This record gives sequence, structure tokens and C-alpha cells, in this order.
Amino acid sequence: MVTITVRHRILDGAPRPAVLVGDVLISDEPATNTRHGGDRRIFWLLDVGVQLVWEAFRWEREWYVDMVRIDREGDTFHVTDQYLDFVVPGMGPAYRVLDLDELGDAVRDGHLSVADSTEMLTRAQRFLDTYLHRGAVFPPPPIRPYFAADHRYPDITG
Repeated sequence: MVTITVRHRILDGAPRPAVLVGDVLISDEPATNTRHGGDRRIFWLLDVGVQLVWEAFRWEREWYVDMVRIDREGDTFHVTDQYLDFVVPGMGPAYRVLDLDELGDAVRDGHLSVADSTEMLTRAQRFLDTYLHRGAVFPPPPIRPYFAADHRYPDITG
């Protein structure tokens, strides 16, 4: 477990403390606009470039999954939204696809290149095939030791 920093659009991109465990980046954020009232834990799977948040916003018993680009600069990871999102009710395997229109607009308007969108769509398919299709286990096994549905997360500070 390595302590690092992450910058992402939640909390306006301010640098936030996080830990790196293998190919998983984890950050605890103060709850804002949620029903559960406790902190929320954000997970990033570096190998497929996804951000996962349990009970985001005021949702209950749903995961919000963002396709993201993750760049590392020293001990700081920079997370950039890539427009395509999924909502996973409960512990899967069902899911809904969101923001295909935003993805199309971003490519059309030059905010996301054709090459970057193609690479992201390939990663999105790999994420779905690995963690949601054909009897796959959700949430992804790499995050399970650090997740708790009741928001009483296991300690990651070491």
C-alpha cells in the first residue's frame, strides 16, 4: 500500500489523499449530497480506467461507474472523465449505459479524439466482459477487500 495523491473532478479537482494497492487507487471523500451520511470511498481500476462509486449522489444501492483516463505524474494521479458511464444496481450483473450522447458530442466537437474514444470503448468492453457479463463477480474482486456496502470501510491507512 502506497500513499499518493489523486486529482479528479469530484471536489473540483483539488488534490486528495489516496492509496495505491496494486492496480487499484482508493480515496475516501467526505459525503456530500448523499443519503447515507458517511464518507464515500472512490475506487479506480487502473488496468481498465474506470472510477467506481457506491451510492453516489443521493442514490441507494447502486454503483456509478465512469470511464476515465488516468495519468500518473510522480506521486499524483490525474483522472479525466471520458464521458461514458454505467450504473450498476446492487451487486450486478445488470447495468445501464449513460451519456452516449455526451460521448458523441465530445468526439464531434474535438474534446475527445477518435483514437482516444476508440481506446476507451475497448476498455469499456473489457470492463463489462470481465466484471458484469457471463456470471462475473461484482463489485470487482480487486476492490472487495476495501469495500463495505454500509460505508463502514476497512481501514486503508495502514
